[in-house]
Parts: sequence; C-alpha cells; structure tokens
Amino acid sequence: MMTKIVLVGAGSIQFGAQLLGDIFQSKVLTDSEIVFNDINPVAVEKTRKLAQEY
Repeated sequence: MMTKIVLVGAGSIQFGAQLLGDIFQSKVLTDSEIVFNDINPVAVEKTRKLAQEY
C-alpha cells in the first residue's frame, strides 16, 4: 500500500520546501504520493513546481 502524504498549507514556500526536502531524502517515503493543499492556488502551484525540480 502506497503512503499518501497531504501537505495542508503547502503554498507557504518556506514550509513546503523544507518538508519536501525531508520527504525526498527519506528512504522510507520514496514511493509516497504527495498531495498539496492550500487556499492560494498560485502559491501551491509554485510549491508543485519546486517539487518537480527535486
């Protein structure tokens, strides 16, 4: 079963970037699904793009 991680408030780039770094460096979470959630769609899109760069 795949782990699903939901980041509420993911539009906060500082918060989101740090969490993404931690998640992507974790061997246990390698095949996890990450879901971004925020009230600001523009900000969450920036976090999504950052995640794709990892």
